[in-house]
Amino acid sequence: MDRGIVFKKAVKGGGVVGVFVGGQYLTAIITQVILARILEPSHFGVLAFVLMLTLFFNNFANIHGDKYLVRESNISNEKVNNVFTLELIFAVILFFIIVGFSPFLMEFLGKSDQTIFVQFICLSFFYTPLSRLRALHERELSFYKANFPMLLGQFFGGILAVILAINGYGIWSLLWWKVSILFIEIIVLWVISSFRPKLSIDKTICKEIINYGKPLLFSSIIVYFVGNYDYAVVDRLTSVEQLGYYWLAFQISHYFLNARTAINKVVFPALSRLNQKNDRYKLFEAMTNLMSFLYLIPTIFVLIFGEELISIVFGIKWLPATPAFKVFFVIVLVKAIASNAGPLLHSEGNTMADFKLSLISFFIIIPTVYFGTLYGGILGASLGILIVGFISVICAYHMFVKPMTGHGFIYYLWKPLMIVFLLCLLLYLITWFELGIFFKLFFFLFSFSLTVFMFFNTIKMSYRHLHSNFFK
Repeated sequence: MDRGIVFKKAVKGGGVVGVFVGGQYLTAIITQVILARILEPSHFGVLAFVLMLTLFFNNFANIHGDKYLVRESNISNEKVNNVFTLELIFAVILFFIIVGFSPFLMEFLGKSDQTIFVQFICLSFFYTPLSRLRALHERELSFYKANFPMLLGQFFGGILAVILAINGYGIWSLLWWKVSILFIEIIVLWVISSFRPKLSIDKTICKEIINYGKPLLFSSIIVYFVGNYDYAVVDRLTSVEQLGYYWLAFQISHYFLNARTAINKVVFPALSRLNQKNDRYKLFEAMTNLMSFLYLIPTIFVLIFGEELISIVFGIKWLPATPAFKVFFVIVLVKAIASNAGPLLHSEGNTMADFKLSLISFFIIIPTVYFGTLYGGILGASLGILIVGFISVICAYHMFVKPMTGHGFIYYLWKPLMIVFLLCLLLYLITWFELGIFFKLFFFLFSFSLTVFMFFNTIKMSYRHLHSNFFK
């Protein structure tokens, strides 16, 4: 596809996705705030454990057919049908296995009273095959149709959850919230799509799909373990209430990371449609600079005003979640900046990088998070995750990105990391000298001004460079 057309569609699509992601985030955060004020931390702790368990098995139903469909230069109805059929078969088999096996598993774990919760969340297995229509819209850079259903799902799912919570349904209001969001999105997606996938199996196509998605499937299983091991350790070494604090801190901070995921839905198709490697590298660097700027501002705000934010929005009962909340926001910053590496590698057919990086994280996270939680509680667990994240990102850039673009970790991340380091020193002074809100405001303005100064010219130059090259 002509790079000028790709760039125009990507910019327009980025605006559309930005609007929908903003709406989804706002809806989700409002819903979670209301639920957090109505329900107890222990309810969220139960939800965290149930999701940790069921979503692990959900990985086996996902062969990443959506990425296969987006990347393919020549797509056909038969390929779409095979992706749909393969993932639907996996989902059906997995659903019946886990529903039947869960009573024995939960009894072994000493949580037999939560068996029905696990079985209910297993309905989410069917989301993977039924949502693949979205990939067809993404590959054509039609981001309105790809993202509008998610916004409706968040909105109506949130309303249902709040109604159930107000009427005393407790944990069930959280469970229905998670499941209804998915199926409302699916319903809307199928209503607005003209194409309907059919059941079809072609051995050649299936082999091609599996070969592309196999490294991603294996890596997603390991990534899942890496992403949820901390929940298991916190549940084991602390209490269900502490797990509730930890889960909320993670969820609220990572809602901001959803913007990164949505932006990648624009970046990946755009990179895949560009024929020249240099064009892909230029777009990658421009998006990396943009993500650095966008995520630094909320990170600075949370690091300085985290306590005030938690107590005002969620209530004083959630204040123990604040230290982990601040650490998670730094993690979100690093992940967001490094997030464009995935689409860049996938656009060139490199899916083995995900698997190798997940293995590195796997071996590091086990001792780091265990001992962090053992000696530091939920704060120690979050610091362990931060260490693992840093090591993973450094390896990703030096092992895979640098051989392609010629630049490594320091080149892309030195500015935001320096600002965060200086801010942490300032926060230490605030705590040491017990300075008031006036000094917090001063430090926020100082950090904000430094961020704007350091990134304004870089982003402006990147945009001009892209514009002159893509539209010449």
